[in-house]
Amino acid sequence: MPQFESFVFTNDEMRDHQYQQGAARDFYRWIERKRIKFTFVGWTEGESARAENNKLVQGDLSFLFPLKFSVRIQKRRGGGVYIPLSEDATRWLTIKLK
Repeated sequence: MPQFESFVFTNDEMRDHQYQQGAARDFYRWIERKRIKFTFVGWTEGESARAENNKLVQGDLSFLFPLKFSVRIQKRRGGGVYIPLSEDATRWLTIKLK
């Protein structure tokens, strides 16, 4: 088992790759588990860093790491299912079957 995990740092939705893969299920899962997205927060002209166009810019990066589990309907051990009620996986409905 590898000691370190690898991730891809990109905002690319990889739609062209999905098309080439024929929308393979494994590729969707790989993207879901290995892609770290980012956004620029509060970037304004300032004095802390110099951009390529010679303007000074400053701000923060915000990272969106993959969740440790998939946000989709999942089977429950012992019977039943978990159903996500939100995209950020903060609310779930649990159905137990007897």
